[in-house]
Amino acid sequence: MEVSTSTVDVASGGLVTALVQIASGLGAISGVIQAAGVSPSQAPPEVILAVDLYGTALLLNLFGETVAPAGRPSSSPRCPATACPH
Repeated sequence: MEVSTSTVDVASGGLVTALVQIASGLGAISGVIQAAGVSPSQAPPEVILAVDLYGTALLLNLFGETVAPAGRPSSSPRCPATACPH
């Protein structure tokens, strides 16, 4: 497995689209970790909504179209870590 990291303004549709294109060019995408977020002590409400709500929705929407089938959640419940065959 290969891991790649990027720093992107998740509230920017153009930047997230570019990130998806770059990531897709690296091979099959099996997962995405999103760590963006701001709190009331860090930013005003409009920035919190732009990053925490809109940015997350944008990432889910755009990456959701490109994530390889093995990385997509199944409709069945996840098994506890101790019970999984992996």
